[in-house]
Amino acid sequence: MPATVKWLGKVLVAAAALAGFPFATAKPAVLSFSFTDPAGDSGAVGGDLTSLSFVFDNTTGAYTINLSADAAKPFFGAFRINVNLFNPDTGTINPNPSFFQSTDNDFNLSSATTTIVLSGANVVLKSWTAGQRVAANDFPFGNPSGATSFVTNLADLPGPTIFCSSGQDCLGPLNSTNFTTIAPEPGSEKLVAGSLVVLAWMRRRRRPLPR
Repeated sequence: MPATVKWLGKVLVAAAALAGFPFATAKPAVLSFSFTDPAGDSGAVGGDLTSLSFVFDNTTGAYTINLSADAAKPFFGAFRINVNLFNPDTGTINPNPSFFQSTDNDFNLSSATTTIVLSGANVVLKSWTAGQRVAANDFPFGNPSGATSFVTNLADLPGPTIFCSSGQDCLGPLNSTNFTTIAPEPGSEKLVAGSLVVLAWMRRRRRPLPR
């Protein structure tokens, strides 16, 4: 068999192996996690929060947060959304990089909607990766350094950002079970694998083909 054919066969075998098995050392850039909240539990006039979905790129810190409300009580009128999230698995409880905050997001909607999107970039997310845990309040893991309490909530204006009281809908139960785990976004691992296969092939092509 010609050496060139043997070499191409090795490339195809490597590509199949890469596509079929996860990378132990790869760190997918696009990650996500989510929380749910029961419908019908809101004390806020501005809506009944039912879920939060968080997608981010841990190479840039760019993020998108999708918040959903119950159709029976959609987002409407004047309200505030505070997103406070604690990741105790970064190796430190210092706010940088364990504590994500996007607070005082104030709205005054004249038309009802069941979806609100927040977006931006935050450097702490560069230290967050798959398998780490995230809490939406201080009950599961306590507080980051310097904080006395925190919640993620929808609140009547001017809504508090660190504790849950009347006139609010705090995300999820205030107990030790209210945490989630970061995972790769569907498809991101295949993209990483595919990119590495192509990169390996291109590097190999730079060398003279076996004779």
